[in-house]
Amino acid sequence: ALGQVLTRAAEIPLALAEAGADVACLAAEAADRGAPDRRGDAITAALLAEAAARAAANLVAVNLTVTPDDERLLRAEAVTSVASAAAREALRSVPT
Repeated sequence: ALGQVLTRAAEIPLALAEAGADVACLAAEAADRGAPDRRGDAITAALLAEAAARAAANLVAVNLTVTPDDERLLRAEAVTSVASAAAREALRSVPT
């Protein structure tokens, strides 16, 4: 029973981490291709989405008392990497 509860406790933050990574990617795209006067908003969205993905991935780790090679933990780390890359991409969209 406890295992099922912990599994469920990790599923929701994992879905949030995945959504955060998706939003970060979309925001990076908007920063790169969108209206220049909205670039700052898109960059901010990418950075906030990255932070949300990281926070949610941390909850996955906290809610799972399993080995470091657990598939859900690895997935959370992977989507966090995607969100981080998207945030960096958004920041690079600023003309120098």
